[in-house]
Amino acid sequence: DYVRVYASEAIPDYALLPPGSVPEITTQGIGLNFSVKDDAATDLAAGETAGALGISQTGWNNLAGPEGSAAILRDSEGKEIKGLSVTWKVPGNDQGWRCKAGREWGFTGGNLALPRGYIQSGGESSVSGIRYPRYDVHVYLNADDNGGSGKVSLKSGDRQEARYYKLGWHDGKFRESKGTTPESAQEGNHVVFRGLAGREFSLGWEGNLGGGLTGVSGIQIVEVP
Repeated sequence: DYVRVYASEAIPDYALLPPGSVPEITTQGIGLNFSVKDDAATDLAAGETAGALGISQTGWNNLAGPEGSAAILRDSEGKEIKGLSVTWKVPGNDQGWRCKAGREWGFTGGNLALPRGYIQSGGESSVSGIRYPRYDVHVYLNADDNGGSGKVSLKSGDRQEARYYKLGWHDGKFRESKGTTPESAQEGNHVVFRGLAGREFSLGWEGNLGGGLTGVSGIQIVEVP
């Protein structure tokens, strides 16, 4: 007439957990988190969940410092991805100060660590060896105490496009800005480039278009079914 199930440890009430506490991604993803060297508050642990609503994942890869490269990367299932590599840098000499910890902006848990470390004002990143037939690129943003306006540009093969944003207080939630021109820039801390199919892409950002200095804190590549 009935089945009774027991657990050796208490099971959390997921309905009471904040959005993003449990991995919600339904396909596969690759998470790249810009972190500050020797600052554990900007790192994501392997089992820690972070990301926008509906695509939050575990298995984030921490990329420490203002420049570097990585060829041993894992996906949202914790599997090493053969052939994938990423590089990142801040152009110019003596620009290491741009890799820093920013404001909390109301975030908690993994969604606090993800935006906390970021590369401010201007930076570049390239990812190659992507094997997903089709995917979206999510770019997470942050700032210090003052928000500001910025631009993120993407290039993949012949495809070039940009997203503009106005970063401010969004109550600890990721909010997408869909602006494609400075005039259409929306309030947001997260931009998305959808429907890519190339094996590689590059990003560049300008976080100094107005107000305080902003920058990029993370990149998430999400497979599209």
